[in-house]
Amino acid sequence: KTIMKYIICDAAPANWGKSTTLLEVIKLFRMNPTNFVVLDERNVGFDYWIVFQNIVNLKVYLIQTQGDYAKSFDETKKYLASGKKVDVIICAARSKGKSLKEVQTIETLYNYKQIQFSNFCPLDRSLFSNPFISDVNKVHLAQLIFNFALAL
Repeated sequence: KTIMKYIICDAAPANWGKSTTLLEVIKLFRMNPTNFVVLDERNVGFDYWIVFQNIVNLKVYLIQTQGDYAKSFDETKKYLASGKKVDVIICAARSKGKSLKEVQTIETLYNYKQIQFSNFCPLDRSLFSNPFISDVNKVHLAQLIFNFALAL
């Protein structure tokens, strides 16, 4: 039986809240230490790169919050090239250009299926003063991404 591997990619323009949303997803994994163990992690300035393993079913989740540049994927490519198992990659990328091409390269080279979305970002940034709009990515969407990744 072939196990499907997935890339869940938040593909959006610069300054769209991709990293902020995915940092919240990381917090959700960290809030469950009885279910997930950290296998590897790197702090990259504001951004983060981390690998979790589900203790029960042994599924491995790699999350990288940086995705604006092609080089943002260097750690992920190096990790995968070493032969380490990753079932689900959760990442950010620009909606077009070199970073999205890196996601597509990983998808093809390592036999992943890509699921792409774009988080919610009001064009009028003053709308973030509304708590519901402010929390839509950090609270609601982060929980949805977490639940979705676990269901795959």
